[in-house]
Amino acid sequence: MNRRVIIQDSSGRMFLAADGSWTNDCQQARTFEHTYLALLEGLNYPGKLLQIVWCFRNPAQNMYLSVHPGEESLVCRCIECPVAQAA
Repeated sequence: MNRRVIIQDSSGRMFLAADGSWTNDCQQARTFEHTYLALLEGLNYPGKLLQIVWCFRNPAQNMYLSVHPGEESLVCRCIECPVAQAA
């Protein structure tokens, strides 16, 4: 299964880039090998509404997890995918 683990600021739909900046392009997002590494990185931004996105290149299959407990209702789902796999 081909997937990417990335961090998204759900309030602004921005993605954490490899250089520590924020980008609006998920293709430029920093990818994490393991979910726990993304969660640990997300804890470095306590003022942001962050979520982990397991990107399967299909918005219907993507999964989301809030970095901070209690923010599950604020999950921002992908509507379309610029790297969607052809069916």
